[in-house]
Amino acid sequence: MKSLIALLLLAVAMFAAEEKPAEDKKPEISKIVELRNMGPDNREQFSRMMDFVRQLMFPYKAVESPTLRTIYLRGPEDVVNMAETMLRKFDAAAVDERPRQVQLNLYVLAPAEEASGRAFPADLAAAAEQLRNTFGFKAFQLVDTIIMRGRESAEFWTNGLVAGETVLGQAATYSAGYKSVQYSPAQKNVAVNGFRFDVRFPYQTSPNNFQMTETSLRTDLTIRDGQKLVLGKLTKSASDKPLFVVLTSKVE
Repeated sequence: MKSLIALLLLAVAMFAAEEKPAEDKKPEISKIVELRNMGPDNREQFSRMMDFVRQLMFPYKAVESPTLRTIYLRGPEDVVNMAETMLRKFDAAAVDERPRQVQLNLYVLAPAEEASGRAFPADLAAAAEQLRNTFGFKAFQLVDTIIMRGRESAEFWTNGLVAGETVLGQAATYSAGYKSVQYSPAQKNVAVNGFRFDVRFPYQTSPNNFQMTETSLRTDLTIRDGQKLVLGKLTKSASDKPLFVVLTSKVE
């Protein structure tokens, strides 16, 4: 009997020893981590990040919402804080990987006897001075501004009318665009692949008739932040004054 009681006491002691760690279980906390860069535009990167964080948090909880850009974490404080630190690192690294919005501003300038026409942007003064020194014209006026705004690695095209270029009521028309753009944070420049600017000018063939002639600029180019890049000139005919094209860029 005494042997049986001793065995029971030993069993109880062993059971208590096994259960004791549960008393030392770390208290859990909850935290919502808000991301700035990771989200719907980075789903593949987001998925890889969450695979890593779930392994880090196991067997605790990590629940994501890509649309809201939030991660819910629940577990011991040290584990949650470690997971949050890794989330912040993933989020910061996503800044240079997500597709950016790139805006190219295309300015069409025409030679003039004196500055006139539409308001001339002050930041184009250096480009106009370069054109004056190169081609000998006294002044330039801004004929039109064409804004091309698209995402990195995506094709973009737009078309419209060239302001002020009309013959017998028929306006000149343009088509502008590119095959893709890519921003380099290291070089601080935008590479434009397959840039194209086509203009169809009307010209008078008789008192009541006109025809259209087309001229274009086509090139691959790289433009630095803050640069005013003179792309070239478009000429309707040998007797007409040319139009000059200046490009600037802005990255968001």
